[in-house]
Amino acid sequence: MIGAKSLNTHLPNTRSVLLFCMTIAAGMLAIPAISFPAYWFLAPLSLGLFFFALWRLSSLARAFWHSFIFGLFTGGSGIWWFWDTLPLDWLGLSHGPNEYYFVFASWGPVTLAFAFATAVFCIPIWLLRNSPYHALAAALLWVFVEEAVMWSFSLLTFADRSFYGPHFSAPSLGYALAENHYLLQIAQGGGIHFLNFTTALIGAVFASLILWRTNTSQAIRSLHSVAPAVLLLVLIYPLVQPPPAPRTVEPLEAVLVATYIPVGRAEVPPNEYELLLENIVDSYPDAGVIILPEEKRLEPTYKDAKEKQVFLSSLFGSSKRLIISGEHVAATDRGLEAALTYETETGARLGMYRKRFLMPGGEYMPTIMGLGFSLRPDKGLGKFINSLPERRSERVDLPTASYQGRIFGGLICSDFLSPHLYRELAVRQHADVLVNIANPAWFHGSRILFDKTVQVAKVHAVQNRAHYLQSTNGAPAFAIDPTGTVIGMTTWNEKELLSVHLPGNK
Repeated sequence: MIGAKSLNTHLPNTRSVLLFCMTIAAGMLAIPAISFPAYWFLAPLSLGLFFFALWRLSSLARAFWHSFIFGLFTGGSGIWWFWDTLPLDWLGLSHGPNEYYFVFASWGPVTLAFAFATAVFCIPIWLLRNSPYHALAAALLWVFVEEAVMWSFSLLTFADRSFYGPHFSAPSLGYALAENHYLLQIAQGGGIHFLNFTTALIGAVFASLILWRTNTSQAIRSLHSVAPAVLLLVLIYPLVQPPPAPRTVEPLEAVLVATYIPVGRAEVPPNEYELLLENIVDSYPDAGVIILPEEKRLEPTYKDAKEKQVFLSSLFGSSKRLIISGEHVAATDRGLEAALTYETETGARLGMYRKRFLMPGGEYMPTIMGLGFSLRPDKGLGKFINSLPERRSERVDLPTASYQGRIFGGLICSDFLSPHLYRELAVRQHADVLVNIANPAWFHGSRILFDKTVQVAKVHAVQNRAHYLQSTNGAPAFAIDPTGTVIGMTTWNEKELLSVHLPGNK
């Protein structure tokens, strides 16, 4: 009797430890699923283990803390490429503890915000644990969890220059499915939201199968079959998708540029841009579209627009061209802002887009981050912060450029993390070629960031059934077709040109 009583006393503690270990295991599986493409299949397994542990918890407080811990893993691994900014030589800092502190002061609060949002919005998943439809409910609610994580980033980094809304999607587990070409097609029309739902539904069905061993009610089992049935419909979805509406266009060749200009390099050879364009014309004389990276811009080469026009006219002659490049324009109060420009072969400007989704700490300084930095004053960092604009320039609509029957819609660098901006270009502006000019050189060749960039770009391409073209400084340039297939990529650490053939149907 005494032994039995002692055993019953310790069983709840043993169960709590096992469930805690399961939540930790789920988080550990999420790290490679989010960070390394080869382990994409671990994403639904990670969520399955988490859902199982969450549904077995007996109190709301435990559900909150288990969800918080899981959110620490997913949120932290979704942004740990922040650490690849080291060394912070572009800030004029000497190597030492300050560098690590400043990155931690950026990465830490954001990770905590992600974890808190996950914990709060996982509570409904726990509350519905006894519902016969808990698996389907968990998948639907997980979409809102991921949306809440994006909102938490926006609220934490809010400032006059921030882009308010759910735009920072990097930690989303659904991006892992971009590594499976078939499952990637589920993104058509719904993008990352559809992939988040699919990932969670697979995980929830997996967790329900385990739960069946502890609940043998035939009625509950039959109702549980709703989630597998919905999952089957989701998995069939790529097979029944309608083909994209045909557009009568000519074949087109575009040239993407990859460069490796160190961040903060002050001296630029005066004829570097001219030599680059001459090389493009010599190597690809039929290229109709030229896309330069964010850091490779034409303006510093010429003293005025007329001189630039003379050079371009002599280079291209009567051949029509569309040149998409970057520019730094004066901000409202001080400093410069990144902009994307569309120009013709004569230098005539067709439109300009100012970057919307700015990176906190790099392009503007949120209050919470500034407070963290103020605890370790540094001259180099202070000078950098004082050079940043304080107010946002007036917002304008997303411009596009039409060329030979195609509509090009371009964004700059971190704008690609938003699930909404490219969708707006495709739906409202009818863009069928999505463009990004990027400068990830700030991250010193981070492979984790680059892999995430390609994953997100695949989702944009499939969601909008459009080509995705990216010219990059500090990483390879690449091109993706409307099915999410990478059709071209330059070599790491090599300054190269990438020719991309856009097929026509004339």
